[in-house]
Amino acid sequence: MRWETYYYFDNDKKQVKEIFHHLRQMKFGKRDGVDFDTILYIKHGPYLKYHPNGRLECSGYYHYEKPDSIWKRYSAEGQLLGIDRYVNGQKVN
Repeated sequence: MRWETYYYFDNDKKQVKEIFHHLRQMKFGKRDGVDFDTILYIKHGPYLKYHPNGRLECSGYYHYEKPDSIWKRYSAEGQLLGIDRYVNGQKVN
C-alpha cells in the first residue's frame, strides 16, 4: 500500500475544493478464469472540503473509506455550524 495526498480542484483549476489522503492498494483476483489486477484508491487520513468562496466547509478524518473521529462543519462565512463524532463510519452524537 502507498499513501498519497489528492487535491481536487474546481473546473477552472483555480481553487481547491477538497483535499484528502488515500491509500493505493492493488487487488488481485480471477474473473471467468482470467487473472486480473485492479488499483483501489481508499480514502484514509485527514479530509478538508471548501466552500466556493474558499472558506473551509468541513474537516474530518477517514479510516479506510469510512468517516471516523471528529468532523467539523462550517458556514460559508466561517462560523462553526456543528461538530459530529464518528466511529467506524457511524455517527455517534
